[in-house]
Order: sequence, then structure tokens, then C-alpha cells
Amino acid sequence: DRYGSVVNGSFVVNGTGTALERMTLDASGTLVDSSLFGGQVPRLAFDTRLADQALTVKAEGEFGGFDPAVLAGRPELAGNLSGSLNVDIALPSLAGPIDPRALRAGGTVSLADSRVGEIAIARAVVDGQFAEGEGDIRSLAITGPDLDVNAKGHLDLRPDGASDLEYRASVTNLETVGRMFNTDVSGNLTAEGRLTGNQQSLHTVGTG
Repeated sequence: DRYGSVVNGSFVVNGTGTALERMTLDASGTLVDSSLFGGQVPRLAFDTRLADQALTVKAEGEFGGFDPAVLAGRPELAGNLSGSLNVDIALPSLAGPIDPRALRAGGTVSLADSRVGEIAIARAVVDGQFAEGEGDIRSLAITGPDLDVNAKGHLDLRPDGASDLEYRASVTNLETVGRMFNTDVSGNLTAEGRLTGNQQSLHTVGTG
């Protein structure tokens, strides 16, 4: 069962109410040697709070063997995600559809010896924060046999925002990337420059 889960560890849970609008829930603990949605969690410490229909989550630990095809619902992304995380995430409201721009998140996520579709990732690290449609990428680095990507700066997806993101990318096999997105491309790509603008109009200046 690709969604099968086995949870081991110690937990403390306190709460009141059953309807979302009146529910208060606090949960903390540490998962050890657990499996979630087909992936493995050797260790994960967490602290969560649900109150006034808002959810906050703090988590730190390691994970392995998660299939991005299952997580994203896209079979062409079949692979393996393994690494570690130290994140702080907040959703201001669980009532109704979740607006991604309302998400507040910060921290570090690392991958090692992973694969997304046909793209092998030797190492990847993202360190930054994002809130209300804008954020700062302190460091983004992805390396593998077919790609080498680095970026840092400010990314603003609000209609009146102003991004300023420096990037450098080298892809030696565009055909592999194209197959993931059903796009017919080939050759290689080397690009370096700066991304500016906002949700309505992003601009890039550089070489490539």
C-alpha cells in the first residue's frame, strides 16, 4: 500500500472541541523508525498547534524513500526523496481552500542521493523563508550528474511585488528535463543572471 503508515515514538496530545472553528489542539513528540505514505522516517521531532482555525508546525529530523510521484500525484515524477529538514510552517486558516500565498514557512530542507523522474540529485539544499507571497532565498543549491543550479535573493510573487534573485544554472541534458514536462527539447543549457519583477511580469537579465 503506497499510503501505508506505521508510526512509532512518543507523543503528548491535548485538545478541546470537535468542530474546526472551536477546536484547540496541541501535539508534540518524536517519531522514530516510522513509515509514512510509503516513505521512512528514522527520526522526526515535531511541535504543532491548531487554534482559531490556524495551524502551526515545527519539525526537525530525517526522511527517506518518499516517492515524489505519490506526493504530487504525477506518475512521471516517480523517484525517491531522502534527506533532512528543519522547518517552521504556519497556515493562517484551514477553513475553505488554502491560498499558497498565505502560507508562512521558513527553515532548511536538504536532499541527498535522490531522484525526481529521470533527474538524479546528488545533493540539494534550500534555506530561506516565505510569507504572504514573498520571501528570501538565503541559499538554493542543486547538484547532480545532469544539472548544477544555484540561486539566492528575494522572490516576490505579489501583483505589485519586486523580486531580485540571482541565479546560475547548468543543465547538460535538456532532453531528460523535457520528458518530465512533455516538452520536446534537447542539448544543454548554461545561464547566469538576475530575475526581477512580480507575479504579473517576471524579467530575467543575463547570459544563456
